Amino acid sequence: MSSESEDISIGITGLAEWEIPPEQLGRGLTLLTNRGPIQTIIHHDPNKPTYRGVVWVGGAKGGFDGPGDGLYRMLGKELSPGIT
Repeated sequence: MSSESEDISIGITGLAEWEIPPEQLGRGLTLLTNRGPIQTIIHHDPNKPTYRGVVWVGGAKGGFDGPGDGLYRMLGKELSPGIT
């Protein structure tokens, strides 16, 4: 019998790139986990490393744009100079 913490745990085992749809901004990054792959889109300034943090958000129904006609895409563009 497994404990409750084991039932909800997830571990990243690797990373892979994927090609995002042309209407999206950012870079496709797949998190390879012990529970299966998770496709993400990372928004960052390619000319400047990020040392401050990463904000992960999920879209409803598996989407990447979020609510409000692309709110996550807009936030990614605005935050990318200092936060990924």
